[in-house]
Amino acid sequence: MPEQRAIAHILGLLCDAANLRRPHPKFERTMRACQPTEKVEPFFHRVARSRLALTLTQQNALEVFWRWNYLCSEPQW
Repeated sequence: MPEQRAIAHILGLLCDAANLRRPHPKFERTMRACQPTEKVEPFFHRVARSRLALTLTQQNALEVFWRWNYLCSEPQW
């Protein structure tokens, strides 16, 4: 079950990003069906392993990731 919730978080995030680029009712329905993670966490594992990368990511996190409680500052993901 935790694995399914993690997949739903990612699906919601991806639909949110896609909806920003090209709005569509399917994306919006999927986002409403998904919930953000319970705590803020880095999106990429390599960021979590580096204190410097984590600090920089926290300072420059992208808004779409913040809405889903993820930290990511990379424009190309």
